[in-house]
This record gives sequence, C-alpha cells and structure tokens, in this order.
Amino acid sequence: MNVMASVKGVFAAPWMKIAVAVAILALLWRNTDGVAISRAVAQADLGWLTFAVVLLIAQTLLSAVRWQVTAAALGQVFPYPYAVREYFLSQVINQAVPGAVVGDATRAVRAGHQTGLGLSGVAVALERLAGQIAMFFTLAIGFGLSLLIDTPLIWPSGTRALVGLIICAIFAGLMVWVALTYRYGAGQGRFASVVQSVRQAFGTQQVIRAQVALGGMITLCNIGAFAACVAAVGGVLPMLAVLILVPLVLFAMLVPLTISGWGLREGAAAAVLPIAGISVIEAIAASILFGVAILIAAIPGLFTIGKS
Repeated sequence: MNVMASVKGVFAAPWMKIAVAVAILALLWRNTDGVAISRAVAQADLGWLTFAVVLLIAQTLLSAVRWQVTAAALGQVFPYPYAVREYFLSQVINQAVPGAVVGDATRAVRAGHQTGLGLSGVAVALERLAGQIAMFFTLAIGFGLSLLIDTPLIWPSGTRALVGLIICAIFAGLMVWVALTYRYGAGQGRFASVVQSVRQAFGTQQVIRAQVALGGMITLCNIGAFAACVAAVGGVLPMLAVLILVPLVLFAMLVPLTISGWGLREGAAAAVLPIAGISVIEAIAASILFGVAILIAAIPGLFTIGKS
C-alpha cells in the first residue's frame, strides 16, 4: 500500500505532470515530423484560429450560465457577471497550474463564502459533470448515426467495435446509477446525499430543459473550436467526424497525467483524426493550435485576478 501511495504521489506531483506532457510531445515530434508540425502551426490560417477563440470564449460565457442554473437549483444564487468573472478566473488557474480541477476548486471556495464550501463544491462538481455528460451524448448520437448512414470514416480493424463497446458500457453504467438511485437514494449516508443533490440540481423539467440546451450549445462551441483549428491547418472534418472523433480527442484531456491535457490531446488527435482522412501532421498541429486557442480565450481571466 505504501508503494502504491508513493507511485500515486509521484504522478500527482505538478512537476511530473509537466514532465509527462513534455515527454509525450517530444515523442510525437521525434516519431512524426516535428519540422512539418511547426511549419503547419506557423502557417495556420489566423481567421480560423480567431473563430476558434471566439467559440471558446462563447463556451465560457455559456458555461457561466450553466453554473448559475445548477447552483440556483441547489439554493445558491449569484449574479451572472460574478459567474462569468469566476469562470474565467478558474480557467486561467486551470491553464497555469498542473491539475485539471484546481481552477474549479478555487471557484467553489470563492463562491462558498455565503452558503458554505459544501454546497458550492457540489454545484461546481455537478456543473462540470453536466458538461461531460453532454459531450458523451454528442459522441453517442454521432456514433449511432454513423451506424445508420454511409460515412467517409475509415475505422482501423476493431476500433469501431471498441468505441461502440465503450459507449454501451457507459450507458450501462448510467442505467445502473439510475437503478441504484431508485433503490437506495431515499436512505441515509453519503450515496443518498449525492443522489439527493443530483435530484435537487436536475429534478425539474425547467432545469433539465435548460441543462440540455446549454449542454448542447457548449459542446458544439467546444468541438466546433477544435474543427476550426483543423481547418486552420488545411484539414476538413466531416460533420460526423466532428461529432464522433473530436469528443474522443477531448476526453483524453480528462486523464490527469499532464498539465491541461497537453501531450495526451495531441497523441489522441494523431491516433483518431486519421480515421477522417486528416494526416498525423495536421492532427497534431490542429491540437496544438487548439491548446493555444484555449490559452488565448482564457486571457480575460487575467483581469479578474485579485478581485473578490
């Protein structure tokens, strides 16, 4: 147990996350064509890159609304300008500090001065969970459509079946969760408390409609920004590829091994986007541009530092 804890501690260390990101990027640079990648990034179309930044800023503005809606359902009310300011600040922290949730934790702490850290933490966690669920359903819908209509996607042997199995497994997990909430959600204990918070946050038709609409718009902004970065390096992603492949790339950023998903995102792009006919060079360059666009879109958060 001590050995496992030590290993976990090493990989959780900030310096280790940076080292892993640098190592992955170095491997991609060496094993592909680093010069061609840098040339593609340097010659990227600034119009498409600007469009990606605009979409990512719009995503933040909409995410602030989603946080406001989620928190209000739990009993925590704050004005929209406050939500926007704190959301931008959290994104600056997430980009600057190794650890994908440091900014969100800071947002919860800063928002908890009125209602307490427990409630504000739950609101932030459920808001982020809603975002991942929306991204997953986008992937699932796109994959389902790809089974019904002809697509230009060329799946490597077994890859399509693997993606389908993963989607089915996640759906099965969601169904198990629903069953457990009906069976044990009304009792006492930590699980019952979590269930009650989820029901409170998403329990009315009005809130559900708002979450679905916001989740859809935020997801489209996110995957649309990545597609714009692909276009910036000369690639073209079909609509189904945007719905299926881009979420697969972005989900790689959730693995907490690097800072802000750098390296993992580029590796996933190199592995996945060729299914849609995008070259490995274009895939890596587009992913790097997406990371740059995220950094640029977070700049407004710099002006919120020091404000409370």
